[in-house]
Amino acid sequence: KDILSIAGNIFERRNDIADPLEILQEGYKNTFGEN
Repeated sequence: KDILSIAGNIFERRNDIADPLEILQEGYKNTFGEN
């Protein structure tokens, strides 16, 4: 599979949990230790 397809599947699965941008922001905070 190509990366866009994989990313699309991830966002589809998590769309009911949170907004994709919010997921990216949370991931960034977790990675760099900002709270």
